[in-house]
Amino acid sequence: MTLRYLALILVAFAAFAIPTEAYASRICQDVQVGENPPQIIGFENNNNNKPIYGPPQPIYEQQCTWKYGAAALDPSTRVFTAAWNYDDIDAAKSYVINQCGSHCAWTSFSEDFAYIAMSDDDRISGYSTTNSADAERDCTMAGGVDCATVVAASSTGAANYWYFGAIAYDATTGASGAAWGYGRRGEAQKAAMQSCAAAGCWAYAFQTGHGGMALADDGTIYGGWSARNEESAGKVALKSCEKEKGKKSCSVVYTGNALAAPKFKPKVDKKKQKKD
Repeated sequence: MTLRYLALILVAFAAFAIPTEAYASRICQDVQVGENPPQIIGFENNNNNKPIYGPPQPIYEQQCTWKYGAAALDPSTRVFTAAWNYDDIDAAKSYVINQCGSHCAWTSFSEDFAYIAMSDDDRISGYSTTNSADAERDCTMAGGVDCATVVAASSTGAANYWYFGAIAYDATTGASGAAWGYGRRGEAQKAAMQSCAAAGCWAYAFQTGHGGMALADDGTIYGGWSARNEESAGKVALKSCEKEKGKKSCSVVYTGNALAAPKFKPKVDKKKQKKD
């Protein structure tokens, strides 16, 4: 029996360019800068025409504060630090380097968001303030292998770490295993294979969100990813399988989460487990 992985990967590659002008993100709020004098809103009666004055009306002005951010990632430990809401970009840079160390991959930025990508072997990094795909492309162009975005940072909020999860399945025995909360794709795949602990196990790794597996009658395994939930990831894998093999030939067999143990339990068709 031959297991092969067929998955749909949709990646939009934007043209890599250095912006000619950087725009910092900003926080704006209406600030009271004065008051209008009280205005007449009526009279006490029709005889003496004594005016009635309303309260003074505040005068507001929109004031904006420009903010900067920075992020640093330790390649060996994959521990990161971030700075945001800084009024000075050099101060943000100094903070993350002092916290992480001079050996860390780092970026400071004046845009709304920034991304740090790292090769799976920790040797090459890439950066972008456009999107994660550009950061991964920057890493790959520098010679990195299996580059993936690790940190998504913001100039006005906390940074996010993009963890890997993986699921493994043996189409012959139905054995399965999962791994979650890993910083590297290879580590997640290895842990899932060890958890599956069968000779025919095949692993599908995914980053953030959820992963799913679908099995065809001929033993082909399809992987799928979804940001919504495990069940949705299983449906993505199922659609990939059905497109190639037909609706009556496929079923969802396993799902997982990048941050926690699997919870969704698909109804596995035992007839689709191939025999030696």
